Amino acid sequence: MTYQIYIEEVLEFLENDKDTLYPCLFVNYFFCEVTVKVLWRNIWKFKLQSDASLQILNTLIACLPNTSKCLLYSKGIIIPTPTSKPPLFDYVSFCKSLSIGDISVIIISYFKNQQQSKTSEESKGMKKSIKLLIQKFHIIYVLLIFLEQEIV
Repeated sequence: MTYQIYIEEVLEFLENDKDTLYPCLFVNYFFCEVTVKVLWRNIWKFKLQSDASLQILNTLIACLPNTSKCLLYSKGIIIPTPTSKPPLFDYVSFCKSLSIGDISVIIISYFKNQQQSKTSEESKGMKKSIKLLIQKFHIIYVLLIFLEQEIV
């Protein structure tokens, strides 16, 4: 259907206008899918509040396979209930880049908010989870240096 190509082009044009794209999520499934692709292409470009950051982290965790979620659970990292449902889209696959630095800041913030002490075992579990995300979704640009360092 050729009209879909035009809709995609218009939504691509609005890439930097989050306020205009947001209502497009509610038009229909096609608009929603294209809008999600556009927004998640570079999810980090928008200034994130702590609530939005936590939602992004939950979405990234939801995109992990069940084996990875079980690994997190075995390391004492409890996954919030909403992420136990399968996500509507494969959000991470829409990402043009995945900033390990931004993800680590979100994870550290999450643990501080939960007032949990971070052990080296939890740190290893987080790094392993991030590696699983990278392997599963074949992200184009990844900051691999972080994986060799400890989460501070």
